[in-house]
Amino acid sequence: ISRRRSRAVGWRRAMIAFLAGTASALAIAPINAWPILFVTFPVLIWLVDGSAAGRLSGPLNAALAGWCFGFGYFLAGLYWIGYAFLVDVKTFGWLLPIAVAGLPAYLALYTALGLGVARLIWVREPERLLAFAAAMTAAEWLRGHLLSGFPWNTFGYALTQPLVLAQSVSLVGIWALTFLCLAICATPAVLNDDKVDTRHPRRPLFIGIVILLALVGYGAVRLWSHPTE
Repeated sequence: ISRRRSRAVGWRRAMIAFLAGTASALAIAPINAWPILFVTFPVLIWLVDGSAAGRLSGPLNAALAGWCFGFGYFLAGLYWIGYAFLVDVKTFGWLLPIAVAGLPAYLALYTALGLGVARLIWVREPERLLAFAAAMTAAEWLRGHLLSGFPWNTFGYALTQPLVLAQSVSLVGIWALTFLCLAICATPAVLNDDKVDTRHPRRPLFIGIVILLALVGYGAVRLWSHPTE
C-alpha cells in the first residue's frame, strides 16, 4: 500500500510540475502573459519544499519535478518547430513527433539540473528563493552555451514585454534579468511559509515588486531620453 501511495504521489507531483511548465509558456511571445509566472514558479518552490529529505532522494525528486516542468514548458513553447517538417510531409512527416517531443525532452534536462542543484543548497527560510534563482539561472546559461547553445525561451525573455520593461536588458543583461525573473516571480511561495521559518512572509514579495517597478522606471526614463518611432 505504501508503494502505491508513493507512486500516486509521484505521479501527481509530476503532473503538477508538467502543467505548471505548460502554463509558464504563456509568459513568452506571442502571448507575453508573464504575470502567470507569479503562480507557476511558486509551484516549483513548493514541489522542492515537499521533496523527500536525504542526500540523494531530495535532489532526485527535485530534478524529476524540474524535468517535468521543463518538458511542459518547452513542449508548449517550441511546438512551432514541427512546422518545418510539414513542408514535405511525405518525406519528413514521420520526424515531426520526434522533433516536437525530443527537443523539449532534451532541453528539460537543464531544468532538471537546475532544480536538482537548487535542492542541494535548499533552506527553509526565504533565502531559498535565491538558491532557486541562482541554480536555475546557471542551468539556463548552460543551455544557452553548451553544445553550441539553444537559449530560446530563456525565462528572462518573459520580462521583455512591454517595451518599457525590455530596457532593463541594457542595464543588467539577459542572464541577470533571468535571475531577477526567477527570484521575483517565485516570491509568492513565501506567503505560505510557517511563521517559525519566515517572520515577515510578505517582505520578499514587496521587495520583488519594488525591484520590478524600478526596472520599469529605468525603462521609462531610457525611452523618454531616447525617443524612437
